[in-house]
Amino acid sequence: MRTEPERRTMVVSSSLYRHPDSQVLDRVRAHPGDPRAPDIASRIAGQPAAVWFTDHSPGTIAARVRAVTSGAAAQGRVPVLVAYAVPGRDCGGASEACPTVPRTTPGATPSRAGWAPAR
Repeated sequence: MRTEPERRTMVVSSSLYRHPDSQVLDRVRAHPGDPRAPDIASRIAGQPAAVWFTDHSPGTIAARVRAVTSGAAAQGRVPVLVAYAVPGRDCGGASEACPTVPRTTPGATPSRAGWAPAR
């Protein structure tokens, strides 16, 4: 007889990570004279946001994932990561092209990218 696996609810016990190189922060830095800059910085750029990985190169993605996760760990925060360039997916609509990197490419696995279970 097959039984259902135990379902566990995961509770995040720390705050989400705000990556220091977000596009919103880049915009605020590039337009210091904009009178809206303080509001944009505090209301939008100051909020945690997901970091999207859109590069098709596993080595580049792995390095970026390590940078984001180590930055988050140093602050005791939880990063939100979005894998967008998934081989065989993301091939239509607004996507530029379908990634063709095979799943077995060295460096493409979560463990090699520096991913770890959420704590």
